[in-house]
Amino acid sequence: MPRAEGHLRSRVVVPVRLTAALVAVMAVQAALGLLFSDRDRDADWIRATWFGNDLVTLSIAVPLLVAGAVSARRGSSCGLLVWLGVLGYSVYNYAFYLFGAALNAFLLLYAIALVTAFI
Repeated sequence: MPRAEGHLRSRVVVPVRLTAALVAVMAVQAALGLLFSDRDRDADWIRATWFGNDLVTLSIAVPLLVAGAVSARRGSSCGLLVWLGVLGYSVYNYAFYLFGAALNAFLLLYAIALVTAFI
């Protein structure tokens, strides 16, 4: 194993643990958003957008985040790039939810996800 990859492996332990918490919050929020889409107090077309966003988050972003974090933990530079890319998606996504959506029952989950992704 090249020296740089071994160094990478030792530096990602705490961030991977934070990512595990983020994965849990993202999965719960997206699943609840899909199950209770009537909780959104936005216009119908915006609710449809939130529904699609939750579907993409649950089916694509969460698995990619897990795969990227696991690969980065094993020392993969490509895994690190995937992991950081999905973290960037998470920051953007939950900032948009937090500041762009009408106040709803998921506000606390949006805030927790944004802070966890940003750390």
